[in-house]
Amino acid sequence: MTNNKANKSKILAVILGLTMCLALMLGIVVASPTNTVYAAGEDGTAPTIIRTGGIDVDRKNHMGNLPVAIKGKPYKAEDGSNYKIEATGTEPFTFNAYKSGEGRAPLPEGLSLNSVTGEIEGTPTGETGSYNISVTVTNKFGSDNIFVGMYVYDETSKPQITTPAGALPDGYLNSSYNQKIDFTHNMSNFPKVSIASGALPDGLTIIRQGITATIYGTPTKARTFTFTLRVENGAGFDEKQYTITIKNEIVRPKIQMDMTVINDGYSKVNDSGHLEIIKGKPVDVQFYATGTNTPEKPIKWSCDETVLPAGLTLSESGHLTGTVAESVELDLGNKYFYIKLKATNKNSSGVEQSNTSSAPLIVYENGKITGVTISPENTSVPKGGQRQFTATVIGYGDFDKSVTWKVYYKSSKDTKISQDGVLTVGVDETATEIGVEARIDRDTFKEIPVTIIDHTHSITLVPKTPKTCTTDGNIEHFKCNVCGDLFADAGGVNSLTEEQVKIPAGHEYGDLVPKQEPTCKQTGMQAYYKCSVCNKYFDESKTEKTVAELTIPVNPNAHEFGAWKDEIPATCVATGTKGHKDCNRCNKHYDESGNEITNLTIPVNPNAHDFGAWIEEVPATCVATGTKGHQDCNRCNRHYDESGNEITDLIIPTNDNHGWNAWVSNGDGTHTRTCKRDSGHKENGTCSGGTATCTTEAVCDVCKTTYGGTAPHNTTQYGGKDSSGHWDTCSTCDNKFNVEAHTPDREKADETNPVKCTKCGFEITPAGHYEHTADSEWHNSADGKYHYHECTHSGCSVILDKAEHFGGTATCENKAVCSVCGLEYGDKLGHDYGEVKYTWTSDNTCKAERVCKHDSAHTESETVTATGTTIKAATCKEKGKMKYTATFVNTAFAAQEKEVDIDFAPHTYGEWKDEIPATTEDFGTKGHKDCSVCGKHFDKNGNEITELRIAKIGTHNVIVNGESKFYAHGESVTVTAEDKEGKVFNGWQDASGKIVSTEKSYTFTVNGEITLTAVYEDKSSGGGEITPPAKKDGLSGGQIAGIVIGSVAVAGIGGFAIFWFAVKKKTFADLGVALKKGFTAIGNFFKTLGAKIKALFTKKK
Repeated sequence: MTNNKANKSKILAVILGLTMCLALMLGIVVASPTNTVYAAGEDGTAPTIIRTGGIDVDRKNHMGNLPVAIKGKPYKAEDGSNYKIEATGTEPFTFNAYKSGEGRAPLPEGLSLNSVTGEIEGTPTGETGSYNISVTVTNKFGSDNIFVGMYVYDETSKPQITTPAGALPDGYLNSSYNQKIDFTHNMSNFPKVSIASGALPDGLTIIRQGITATIYGTPTKARTFTFTLRVENGAGFDEKQYTITIKNEIVRPKIQMDMTVINDGYSKVNDSGHLEIIKGKPVDVQFYATGTNTPEKPIKWSCDETVLPAGLTLSESGHLTGTVAESVELDLGNKYFYIKLKATNKNSSGVEQSNTSSAPLIVYENGKITGVTISPENTSVPKGGQRQFTATVIGYGDFDKSVTWKVYYKSSKDTKISQDGVLTVGVDETATEIGVEARIDRDTFKEIPVTIIDHTHSITLVPKTPKTCTTDGNIEHFKCNVCGDLFADAGGVNSLTEEQVKIPAGHEYGDLVPKQEPTCKQTGMQAYYKCSVCNKYFDESKTEKTVAELTIPVNPNAHEFGAWKDEIPATCVATGTKGHKDCNRCNKHYDESGNEITNLTIPVNPNAHDFGAWIEEVPATCVATGTKGHQDCNRCNRHYDESGNEITDLIIPTNDNHGWNAWVSNGDGTHTRTCKRDSGHKENGTCSGGTATCTTEAVCDVCKTTYGGTAPHNTTQYGGKDSSGHWDTCSTCDNKFNVEAHTPDREKADETNPVKCTKCGFEITPAGHYEHTADSEWHNSADGKYHYHECTHSGCSVILDKAEHFGGTATCENKAVCSVCGLEYGDKLGHDYGEVKYTWTSDNTCKAERVCKHDSAHTESETVTATGTTIKAATCKEKGKMKYTATFVNTAFAAQEKEVDIDFAPHTYGEWKDEIPATTEDFGTKGHKDCSVCGKHFDKNGNEITELRIAKIGTHNVIVNGESKFYAHGESVTVTAEDKEGKVFNGWQDASGKIVSTEKSYTFTVNGEITLTAVYEDKSSGGGEITPPAKKDGLSGGQIAGIVIGSVAVAGIGGFAIFWFAVKKKTFADLGVALKKGFTAIGNFFKTLGAKIKALFTKKK
């Protein structure tokens, strides 16, 4: 037991000692120089030239090309750097090319190749023309040589635009446009075309096609556009100005033989522009035509359906769909159909106009195979080696893609090919060329020659080299150091081409940053890409541009106007403000036409008064002054007459304007009146006017009192008579004078003679009539006041039993009925209605009703629908007011009014404002629409946006209790919760509802957008506040240990960095190599150590 412990202690001591030794070794290895001398048999690869001046080398033909040079100009790239020769393999390299006059295939005169860097330096000074230059790159493992072509031009080689400047053909709104501008060029590389100034019509773009600049697209705005075209190559440039007028006219359709295959699984457009489809497979193709094509004036398509293969249909929008029916017969597996297409629209007069064209359509039988190809097609295989071949079967629709592999012309039985395409060449193969065949059937096959070489590949791994913006990289692969062939595997079976190995150089463009329009205050930017590696900028065509070239100058008219602010008129005491709208960007003011208003102030208007109600005149009297009728200005407090003229003195002086009482008769034919204001003021007069009668005195026209006595009667003798006697009558009054009984002319009447009065002639008794007999019916007097009976004797007019009506009760609608005669008499009472009651209903109708006081069953009512009038319109900021007025037909009912609230109105949105991306310099702005009433901001779904700003790149939005601020990435922020009465702080809660800290002062690092809300709860009423746990003073043991270890580590790393980079003058690349060797040594050490420990324990056991 003791020996075991001792052995274990020895083992641990050995391990510890070895570990310390290993650490010392690692330090020595890491700190040692990296320029190691290669030993015999050291791994490495010979150079392979891959690019010349940034242009890929044609490795198959061992040819390269250099960019063109201009005589007399330094030979440099656009960024000012030298062009260079680039190679793969183990560095260092030695570069060689002859100078002019030194040897075969030299560089142009004036240029030289730097043997260390591979850069071409100098300025061409010799003859112009074509050069073929021999370039060699060498290292300790071998060399590579290629011929490189190069052209030297002079200033006369710059391009010339041949299309005359001026107006180009007109275009039409919503109609395709295509126009070519020709130019010449005398260089091997095509020139660049661009718009130097001005702008193409909206919707058009320009590209280079060969030696023409093609302007194409669909115009979206009608007007004349002027622009300058630049064509530029290495020798210089040419510019010309052109104009294009876009007209708002309707254009006849013109069918284009360009088609889009929407479902490309089975259909395609071949190299001749013909549409190929498969019988029994779905077809989905869109045809196109130029010409006006809008929702109001659409282009409609049709075709001769008798020619269209059965199963296909063409929609009015030019969409060919369907599946060719099985009934369609094909000749030898395919058949041509010529479909006559027709595209039609209507001109401005509504008359149809069309264009026709025949579209070739080829229908293939499903499964038809047309051929087979083999890859690689030209290759060699060493004796004893292998090569992977791949066959591609070509055909239409669904078909069997398998092939049968065979090998021909071989001499060795070991030379064979597997059915998955792997060729194995026997080591004893004597044939120098064999044939490899991939066969589908008797008539369809492909055979390629394969060269057999007496060579054993010396294959080396070529590590992956990342590409850069200007240099190609390569994937990890294998290369034969002898023949230079490339492989995907170490066995040399799967060959690769230079193109398959290459990772093409190129920029990391990322997403296109949308065009940012300039504003009245800030420049804009054309849409651009920015390489995340080299930080260079590129336009939409990915042509390199400077920031200055992409910058769009400030547009002084690109304002962002807020809501219109109505004019505040000037008054008699205050200036006004002109109606205007403010730019949210430059804060300047503008009128409705967009003209700047430099001075918003409207001067004081001395006539712009705010008059109150008219104050009627208070006349002056005999004892007091009066006040003139006037209106007062509520602003300046001055007084004005009805014409607006100022009244400086309102007082009317005292005058003879007495306030008389009524005239009072003095009883003696005179009258007197007394002043109400001063009883000492009196006025006397004599009564006059009026007419006295026999019954009344005259009434004075002034004091309205009788005076002067009555007038004498105007009598007529015996003017009145009846059965009782006769009397004198007055023509004015009803008085009777000299009443006396009749004096009969005889004692009694007989059959023929009546009894008459001898004085007045009244017939006292009629002849033949001696007694009156009353009839049985009551009669009503003409005035309805009394009833009577009539004498039944013919011709007798005497009335009998005359008496006034009495008894009965009148009602609202009926007269009283006499209790004697039963006849109606007097007047109806009529309705005596009480107070009207008005009742409003929920549907804004109003009912008026009143009840008769005499009879509650008698009512009057009327219900009407009220008319609504908006007093104040509702907005999204406040409710409105609506006044309803109910007007009745019955004049006894008064019009009624009531006011009700109108609910909040929806927001009034302006135009959508696209998002403005943030930059490192400026905040961005979220896409939004503004309410022109309340000024708030909303997203497309109508949700309010409280914070419009988008954080600058490198900053983040931090919202604390609803308040928004922005902080730099990595910045430390401290938020502190305030104390609230009756509340206990619970903690800081993030947007997900999670409590991230319970400390009132919470410090965090800004790594992204964050929302924090201080959360409280009501303080418990039962006891005191909860006391948080006491904080510990000082550091824990773990913290102290961490600090010590961290300090030691930092000191060690710092010391090593000073030694490595300052003393040894080493780079990070050197550090990587040293670390790799160090870790390899560590691995080997622990592997050996493990074996020894295992052996020790085994032996002990």
